[in-house]
Formats: sequence, C-alpha cells, structure tokens
Amino acid sequence: MEINSTLILLPTEIRQEIFKNLDNAALFKCLLVDRQCCREIVPILWEAPLSKILNKSRIDREERQKRLVKVVNVYLGSFTKETWEFLRANGISRPRNIRTPAFNYAAFLRHYEITAVSYATVEWLQQKSVIPTVKQMRKREALRKSLCALFVEQAQTIRSFHNDLSLESELWVIDTPKEHIERIGLDLRELRVSGITLNTDLLSLFENLAEFCRSIRGITLANLRSFSENIVNEATKKTAIGLKSVIEAQSELQWLQLFQLTAANTKVIINSLHASSKTLRAIKFFRIDFNLLKKNVVIEGLRSCANLLCLDFTKCKAIEQQSWIETAQSFKKLEFLTITISLVAEFPVEFIKKVIETSSLNLKYFQLRQETFTQFSGFGEKIVKEILPFILLYSRNLRVFGVQDLNMDSIVSLLNSCRKLEHLEVYSKNLDDTLDILATKLPPSIYSLRIHKPLNHSNISRKPLIEFLKTTRNHLRLLSIHINDFNGIIEKTAKDYGVKFITSPIEDGVYPDYFPKF
Repeated sequence: MEINSTLILLPTEIRQEIFKNLDNAALFKCLLVDRQCCREIVPILWEAPLSKILNKSRIDREERQKRLVKVVNVYLGSFTKETWEFLRANGISRPRNIRTPAFNYAAFLRHYEITAVSYATVEWLQQKSVIPTVKQMRKREALRKSLCALFVEQAQTIRSFHNDLSLESELWVIDTPKEHIERIGLDLRELRVSGITLNTDLLSLFENLAEFCRSIRGITLANLRSFSENIVNEATKKTAIGLKSVIEAQSELQWLQLFQLTAANTKVIINSLHASSKTLRAIKFFRIDFNLLKKNVVIEGLRSCANLLCLDFTKCKAIEQQSWIETAQSFKKLEFLTITISLVAEFPVEFIKKVIETSSLNLKYFQLRQETFTQFSGFGEKIVKEILPFILLYSRNLRVFGVQDLNMDSIVSLLNSCRKLEHLEVYSKNLDDTLDILATKLPPSIYSLRIHKPLNHSNISRKPLIEFLKTTRNHLRLLSIHINDFNGIIEKTAKDYGVKFITSPIEDGVYPDYFPKF
C-alpha cells in the first residue's frame, strides 16, 4: 500500500524516469501496482523485446528460444485475417493458443532490428537445419515479412533502425523497401547498417534514407564488404555518392561509427560532415587503415567539426601521419580520447601530444591500450617518457584515466596532479601490492576503480582487499577487477563495505549522458 500510494503521488514524468532505470524483474513487479502503472510500464517492456532477448548472454539457447516464441506469439495475435491468409498460402497455419492481446504491443516498438525478427522467425518455426529447404525458406520469408509489415504499420515512433546482413550462412533476403524507410524516416534517430554485400542493395537503401530521413543523430556503418573493397568501379562510386548524400542530409548528426572500411571510403564519409559539423560530438574508427591517405591529404570534413568531443581509434593503422597531426589542432573542445593499438611501433606519439596540447584543460577522458597485453612490451615506459609529462602539464582536469602498463610511481604522480579524477583504470602486475599502495594513495574524489591483471595472475588475497576497502569506504562506490570471483567472495566482501563489485568494464556512470554507448 505504501509503494502504491507513493507511485500515485509522483508525476507521470517522474514515474517514467524511474521505470526506465529499472530492470525487467522490477518492472514486472511494478506492473501489478495498478492500471495506471501497467499502462506506463508495458510500452517500456515492449520497446525492443526481441533484441533484448538476443542480447542476453546469460541464458542458454533453449531458454532464449522459449522467450522468443512467447514474444512472437503475442505479435501473432495482432495479425489480420488477410495476413493469416497470406501465411496459410505459404504453409503456416494459425496455432490454437494464439489469442488477441490486451494491448497493441507492436505500437510500442521503438527499436526496429530486422536481424532480430529473422532470428525469432527461425526459432518460432523450429527450423534447425543448417541448409534450409525451399519450403522452409518460403515459410521464413513469409513470417518475417508479416512481422516487419506489422511493425512498420503499427509502431507509433521508431527511433532506431538496424539492418544486418553479415550472416552469410543464412540464405534469406532482407530487403528495406522504400515504403518502410518512408514510414519510419521522420522519427528515426539512430541508423545501423552492416554486412550488405551488393552495391545495388546499398545504393537503394542510401537513396531512400537520404530522401526521407533528416533527423538521424547516430550512424553506424560496419562491414560493408562491397563498400570496403579496394576495387573501384562505377557501382562503388555511385554507392559512395549515395552514402555521402545520406550524411549530408543530416543536420542533427551527433555521433558516427565506422567499422572496417577502407581509408578512401572513410575519407568520403568524413568529408561529408560539413552539414552536421556543428552538431557532431563523437566519432569512432574501428580497424581503419589510414595508410592509403597520403601525407598531403587534408581531412577537411573532420577539421570543420569544431565542437567534436570524442575521438575513439580502436585497432586502427597509420594514425600518426602529417595530415592527422595537423588535424589534431582543430580539436580544441575535445573531452574524450581513447586509442587501442596492436604494436608499440604503431603508437601515435606526436598525434596524441598534439591533441593533449590543443584540447588542454577540456580533456576529461583519456585511455590508451594495447590490443594484447604483454608484460614486457615497453608500452608503459614509452607513455611515461613521451605522454605523461604532457598530461601533467596540459590536462589537469581529467575525470577518467586508463593507460596500460604504467608503474605505480607514475600513477601516484598523476593522482597528485589531477585532483579531479573520478574513475581510474590501473594495469597491475601484482594485485596485492597494487591494493596496498592504492589504499593510501587513492584520493577521495575517486569513486570508481578498475584494475586489469596480467594473464598469469588469477587470484587475490582477502586481507589486502579488506584493508583497501576499509581505507576507501567513504568514497569508493564501484570496484572492477578483471579476475574470476569464485563463489562471489570478493563481491560479498565489497558489499560489506558499501562497494559494488563487478567483473565487466565500468562504463555506466563514467561517461556523461550525451556520450554514445559505443
């Protein structure tokens, strides 16, 4: 009764914010409070039910199939007679357990992922053969088209659209017809396209997006194989032009992710950012080889993004060349810089130094990593000698710091200079010694700590952990150690001192709200 009365007294907007921060288990409990809560919670639970099930890593395949089948059954209850006639013509009969749902659940869809629909279709039909027959393919395609048509016709507001064709083992054809893009285009805020193999498919998709979608705020382009090949022909040129028109049409673009594209095509995309240069906040490059960009090539589009706040280079090559070093002079407002490299020889020293110097006190998040952690790589020594002096001189407003293989003396000097640090990542060779040092050196501003360990260290002593938690109990809230927590001993110990222990990377609570969840 007390919970019921409290929820009723709160304004609708406040309740909505509370519900959005609860997990599904808590939402189902609140669902039973009263009809008003039910009407407010159901749309949240059905924003992207299929995608949420597929993204859960802690459930086995059998449980995942059961949940997908249940969700599909609910959607089937909204099918019209015409849709069932179409399905019967393709060999699918209406199950007896299908009932008309209490809500129009398809209307609540916000995140439209065609791949999730396709997975759910296969599970519902229980087709487990590696190479589907023609009859099975016909059933899959009929059910998939019916579900997609239901979402496009009934969904009130679709915010994100994801089309993934990277699964070559599956033989279905996933199309994105013009009427689909026209229907969802006005409200679309996030676009993800990956794995399309034919230039004709890409060209058709990009032409429709450029015509109907004008308010996209986030774009992810990944593994566009036809678009990442070095073969240049008329089709690839038209595709590049089509993609350029999509980006140029967006006046509210805030973040962009480019995964495994050629440097030449990356240049086409970056040089299309003039229209959204004032709104763009974050760019992530993943496995981009900039070797094909000659030293005299100027990345004009990126230089025009004066309000850029985040740059993320993950496993990229040839970042340190004259064009990039000169471009770094444009990043005066940059707050986030994270770079992951494969070899110490690829370490872009001059580029990083120029970014630190230009962004100066605006830089708040700084992270450098090697793709493979090796204890004797010399990575830490190079950072201490080349980079750390620049950080201590120019970037004393750092909030988040994570650099691999630094010794504890360097960490202590950083803590003494950067008094505003809130989150620290430490790469430890000996967890017990690291905890002993941090117990006395960790400043009160640090509320989040992540400790990485070398591969040959798989245990932690309880006594140093307890002493560390006792010393930091007044300010530390999150502790993450890359180690197996057998029987939850570390988690229970941390909880006794008011600290949440997790084994996954700490991201939520570190990044500000506007930062895209890469």
